[in-house]
Amino acid sequence: MNGHCMVSLNSSHLFLADGTYTRQAFLLDWEEGTWAQVESMALARLVPACGVVNTEEGGLVKLIL
Repeated sequence: MNGHCMVSLNSSHLFLADGTYTRQAFLLDWEEGTWAQVESMALARLVPACGVVNTEEGGLVKLIL
């Protein structure tokens, strides 16, 4: 994997987007020590950037990619 982005969603999960012209995305569960592939991104990205925005609406987390 090359040119990826990774961001912490909460205290137990990380999001990883592949950055090699693929649409693959994964979640790491820190507590279980497991990776899970999640729904593919709509568009492939060469070198993605990602971040998290915490909303005021009940502490919801929005992932920006």
